[in-house]
Amino acid sequence: MVILDDPEGLTPRVTDLLRSAAQRIGRRPLRSRGLLRPCGVWPMATVATKPGVTDGAGRPGRTETTVTDGVLARPSLRVSTLTVIPVRLMWWDPADYLLALARLAEGGDGPPSRRDLRRVAVASALCGRHPAHECDLVVLHTATTFEPPFLYDEGPRHTTLLESRILRAGDGLSDMIEALPRVTKVTIDRCRRGIPRIAISPFADQADGPLNDTDLDLVGRRGVAAAEAALERLS
Repeated sequence: MVILDDPEGLTPRVTDLLRSAAQRIGRRPLRSRGLLRPCGVWPMATVATKPGVTDGAGRPGRTETTVTDGVLARPSLRVSTLTVIPVRLMWWDPADYLLALARLAEGGDGPPSRRDLRRVAVASALCGRHPAHECDLVVLHTATTFEPPFLYDEGPRHTTLLESRILRAGDGLSDMIEALPRVTKVTIDRCRRGIPRIAISPFADQADGPLNDTDLDLVGRRGVAAAEAALERLS
């Protein structure tokens, strides 16, 4: 599912660029110096992808992809994708990657419902309240077309130690997280030079206040919560 933000109405132009480039690039990519450069065919289109790196505060990086056209290799489109595992995108077939982007820009399987978004917010709140994350300020990010879900700690970190903000799920939370809907946020605008740009990221939210039985039912945790409460009473 896709949350699309396109204030300038650039979607038709962007999808045309993506599909056209996907048809014109070669299927045998050359890799050198961390870049992915498919061999182009006339009229030439090339794709260069540079993996994002985690910054000094342990935040996920942004993998940058540039689509160029013509003999002069002028940029026609830029793509910025939030990535926890940058190498995952480096091994996608470039044409398939562009077609996947086009499908996202066209809306994918449609927008998430309020129930879908509430499921994510409730699951995020449960992760934050789990004993394994007692000292963390956890926010759950959904899976996207390109990456699995992940827990991100927004609390203070020892940035000089390059300590990761990406956390492992506490016991019993993994199944709940994996069952959540896949939601990809797609923002389409222009960079400073007027070149169309796509930004890809996951959806993240967290429910405030107490959670009721309906909330727990949304993420399949009502029975689990009851069992945990019973164990606490016995102990």
